[in-house]
Amino acid sequence: MAMVILFNRFEINPDKPMPQYNMPQAKAYQCMDRRDPDRVLYALLCRPDLPLRTNVMAALRGVKTQGLIMLVDFGVADWNPAGRRHMMVIYEVPIGGRVLESAEGYFEPVSEMHFPKKVIKPMFQALTTLAAHGVMHRSVRLDNLWWQDSSKEHLVLGDCCTTPPSFDNQYVYEPLHMLLANRESRGPGYVRDDLYALGMVFIAMLAGRDFTQATPLDEVIRTKFNYSSYSAFGMEAPIPLTLTEVVRSLVMDHEDDRWTLRGIELWLNGKRANPVAPRQVKRATQPFWFDGVGYYTARELAQAMSLNWDEAIAPVMDGRLEIWLRRGLEDNGTADNLVQEIKIPSGKVGDPRMLNDAALARALMLLDHSAPLRYRDVRSTLDGFGGGLAYAMMQRKAYRSYVEVVLLSLPQSMIMHQKLFNTEILQWEEVFKVAATNLQSQAVAQGIERVLYDLNGNIHCQSPILEAEVVYEVRHMLPALDRVAPNIDPKIRPIDRHSAAFLVSHWDRDTKPQIRALNDPNKDRQLIGMISLLALMQWRTAAPPVYGVCAWVGAHLESIIQSYHGQGRRKFLEAEVPRVIKSGSLPDLYNLLDDQKQRASDAEGFVWAKAEYASAEKSKAMIEDAKASTSANAQKMGHKAAAMAALAIAVLSAGISLIVGIS
Repeated sequence: MAMVILFNRFEINPDKPMPQYNMPQAKAYQCMDRRDPDRVLYALLCRPDLPLRTNVMAALRGVKTQGLIMLVDFGVADWNPAGRRHMMVIYEVPIGGRVLESAEGYFEPVSEMHFPKKVIKPMFQALTTLAAHGVMHRSVRLDNLWWQDSSKEHLVLGDCCTTPPSFDNQYVYEPLHMLLANRESRGPGYVRDDLYALGMVFIAMLAGRDFTQATPLDEVIRTKFNYSSYSAFGMEAPIPLTLTEVVRSLVMDHEDDRWTLRGIELWLNGKRANPVAPRQVKRATQPFWFDGVGYYTARELAQAMSLNWDEAIAPVMDGRLEIWLRRGLEDNGTADNLVQEIKIPSGKVGDPRMLNDAALARALMLLDHSAPLRYRDVRSTLDGFGGGLAYAMMQRKAYRSYVEVVLLSLPQSMIMHQKLFNTEILQWEEVFKVAATNLQSQAVAQGIERVLYDLNGNIHCQSPILEAEVVYEVRHMLPALDRVAPNIDPKIRPIDRHSAAFLVSHWDRDTKPQIRALNDPNKDRQLIGMISLLALMQWRTAAPPVYGVCAWVGAHLESIIQSYHGQGRRKFLEAEVPRVIKSGSLPDLYNLLDDQKQRASDAEGFVWAKAEYASAEKSKAMIEDAKASTSANAQKMGHKAAAMAALAIAVLSAGISLIVGIS
């Protein structure tokens, strides 16, 4: 099979897979750098139905640091085996292979003496470098650790770009607030989320095995609800006394108690900190019975209710939960807030089912304010909400619940209950406010499509026309349209709702006039708006001639040509349009079709023509009226003459008769 060429530099061989370097959602293939053929590389072929972390790819391209596999380059190219384009990410090969060669396998644990230098220091350096680039890794786990060298002395973290954040992390690696979210909706989070996972990696590296694989989700959640992470999972390895502090401090369940990178730095420099005791969760004096199980803590009850949504609405709305909060948990403040939350109207929504769902969602926030937003099948952090919506739409799954979350202003409720008022959170509040406005509009470049791209700067355009072209940037839209033009039904317009929303969301140019035209009731104005938008793209992105797009647009121009009143102008356009189409210039085509001077001249000529026509018609009517009047007068005089003649004949006849009678 033919080589796949990326940037006229990298040769990727589809016939030579490298399965030992596969990631859970991306397959590896042999890659050669034409500039440096001796460099050992591999390319990861990304799935087109997952929201990738292209912003992380851009941030880490060419970054070489201790503890991190080097991302050489990334880009989109034709992948012939699939008959479409794919994103590919190119990495340097870690010669020593994976630390964990198989999920069920064992490896030689790193000794206590070498652990700080061989494990802790390179991981600290990797996360520090990532933080300096504004990136969270979120794929820190044992099966993503590699030995960079054949002697297995230099440890590196692997790929973190080919899936949504923490998408493939085993449950144990996630702190509780992330664990409760759907895996596609966890979001990039913060450095402390990576540090928690790193603490679990340290335990595994000391154990010489992966203890995270076999534990099911519900068991991990139950364990973390009832025990500290250290007491629950620290027993999986013989943790030396000298490493106890760093491991315990990284897997603290409350993020405020967990070490930051500064804490690791101090530890590496020999400074020790006082241990922090795990926080105790308040337990009720009597259980709340739900779905046949008695619950003694609010957060366990909230989790159970979120998993049995329809059954949970009744005890929230009928007051049973309020009574338990007052009597069982002895928390009158939360009970009072619950009563108020149930009464709060949600935006302009009047659907009783949605109002009840919103009340339950806010009740769950009260029961566990550190948990993700939970609403029916949605379980999402604030910064993971867009990824969850993108995943649902890219997987062709139902996304109605995401729409309802935005319309019900539940993200704003979450911000209020978590008392998160920093600058970043306030920006999210504004983002969701704008999203609610867009959802209530059916105009082109708004609606759910606009919300999708506003919340996701890292997904390619999902237009059915362009999806297989994997377009991540506006500057690539026209070349992609030109590639698909020969095989597309010409009756379909090049710009649809998805591509318009993608363009407006991802481009900083003013496109308001074009978008207004696309939403004009007049179909000819819509076409002009579309051509203007395409022309603007070609001009501003300095795109080369697009012969296919011009021909595609040309199939829609008949009505625009016929919209001119003058026959001379129409004939001119009919002769000139094919020539301009062959030039591949959309700006020239737009200027030809919507020349304002010609439009004004045509309109003025049409007004004069109508006036002249009206004048001619009036003159014709007057002449016909005159003719009719003359004819009527003649007829009247004829009738009068005939009458006089008849009278004369009658008199004459009477006279003759009288004379004859006398004689």
